[in-house]
Amino acid sequence: MNRFEDMMEHLRNDTDIPEQVWTRYTETVSGLPDRKPDTSSHRGLRKHLWPAAAAAVLALGTVSAGAAIQWSHGLEKRLQVSSQQQQEMEADHMTAFVDQAVTQNDVTITARQSIVDNYTAYLSFEIEGFSLKEGQVPEFSQVDFFAGDGNFSCSAGFYFDETAGSENHSSYTLEDGTLEYHVIMRSNEKGYFIGNSIHVEFHDLGIYTGKTTAPAVQAEGTWSFDWTLAGCGSIKTYSLQASLGDSNATVLEAEISPISIALSYDFPYQEKMESSLDENGEETFYQTFQDPPMFAGVRMKDGTVCTGISSMASMGYAEDPGVYLYSTAFKPAIEVNQVESLLFYRNSPENESSCDERNLYVVPLEE
Repeated sequence: MNRFEDMMEHLRNDTDIPEQVWTRYTETVSGLPDRKPDTSSHRGLRKHLWPAAAAAVLALGTVSAGAAIQWSHGLEKRLQVSSQQQQEMEADHMTAFVDQAVTQNDVTITARQSIVDNYTAYLSFEIEGFSLKEGQVPEFSQVDFFAGDGNFSCSAGFYFDETAGSENHSSYTLEDGTLEYHVIMRSNEKGYFIGNSIHVEFHDLGIYTGKTTAPAVQAEGTWSFDWTLAGCGSIKTYSLQASLGDSNATVLEAEISPISIALSYDFPYQEKMESSLDENGEETFYQTFQDPPMFAGVRMKDGTVCTGISSMASMGYAEDPGVYLYSTAFKPAIEVNQVESLLFYRNSPENESSCDERNLYVVPLEE
């Protein structure tokens, strides 16, 4: 028995792993080719296709080890998921526990968890062995992300507790003394992330100096991670054909998961002129296109109105100039089965999170 097999056997003895999960693990491992993982150092441009060494084992490990691993504290709080939602995401394989660790200069970074649906991927990394003093903000000198052919957008940074007040070291440091780094990736290509190999690479951890230059490095090193993203493409799809007042827009379809929504509109292409000020303060004009009423949020079956929940929205016309597409991640996550209606803005509000319902179009969802 090699070291990996010994580790997995100990895990099975110490943890209540369902028999069907263990059977899936053994069947998958037995079918893997005998090859060594790629240990070369990858550096280069972002959004490049990178091979994932031993991807099948890693992807399976995210499932079989799930019973032994806690949810990322930061993701749990960021997405405000209940224990029931956690169980549902685990059962649907929307979330996976990676548990892949690399140590450099006494700092250990662990790829902890992913949550993936057809259009969105949340990743959480845990940092141990790095302490912050009062007023300090952590920063890497460089972080690279590679997935598929690069057809995605990405937002990333250290998680900090917004409820802790000002952005300081105490809001970055969790109760157990660790830090978390979160990545949100979005793609307009349906199912893009599920089953795709991913490479994430962190370089030189330090303290933000308040300048655009590199941080004051405290721990030099390169922490590299490769695995295959698990996920769930099972979402609720609604055929709506809902007209939005006199806006000339019709919502055709909505695809909803706990962490994102994708919408298609029938909305003829309309050009318009807008203006802005250049670097000299002079007004310049440019041509763009008219947008349909934007997604505002949801109304739940208990009457709760949730607006201002969009994160990293993308929008624009498909190849057909009459079909307008909109998609966004959710923050926080939602309980899809409890959504009663979709909400759309009649006019752009000054404050999205406190939007008056009189400024909303309401589109009921029918089972």
